[in-house]
Amino acid sequence: MTKRPSGRGSIYRLKSGTWRALATIDGQRISYTAGMQKECRDWLEITTGQIRQGLTLASARTTFNQVLDNWFPVKENKLRGATRQQYSQIIENYIKPELGTIATKDLTPAKIQDFYSSLQNRGVGARTIEIVHTVLHGCLNHAHRLGLVAQNWAILVEVPRPVKKEMQIWNETQVSMFLAGVPDPAFWRLAFATGMRRGELLG
Repeated sequence: MTKRPSGRGSIYRLKSGTWRALATIDGQRISYTAGMQKECRDWLEITTGQIRQGLTLASARTTFNQVLDNWFPVKENKLRGATRQQYSQIIENYIKPELGTIATKDLTPAKIQDFYSSLQNRGVGARTIEIVHTVLHGCLNHAHRLGLVAQNWAILVEVPRPVKKEMQIWNETQVSMFLAGVPDPAFWRLAFATGMRRGELLG
């Protein structure tokens, strides 16, 4: 049987009413199914463009879990201990459960935006989502360099931003009441008088 040349693609409608796009890489077909024909057209356009740029069958089947597992061991060597642990928890608790099984080449701005919205709906705080975005942005940069995505889609999405709370400053009466209730007020008098940071005070 003659193999189809790489980059050839087609779209058709299934009996269920959904749409399916087909593309050929290295003589084998890969597919994508969606509820809207436009989504399949967009997928096919992106995929055929990636094929022209050298996307292989193995790369097309690479899941985002695999990319994360490849990227993070390299990245963590450049992070401080607390940040390293924070990134690891973000990956395991949020990113992998939602995006990990998706083929990396099939990640889109819409999927990432839906992911952020789902986190918000679950009550995840804006600061946590901001860190999720930072991790995704770094990993997708890595995926783009490897030719697994057409570009870093994370730059095209809206990220919920933490609301900055106005700093509450104690008045003299509140400071006096606090000092009256601590066993060693000298340390705290120094803190209130100088405004030094905790590390400077402890030093």
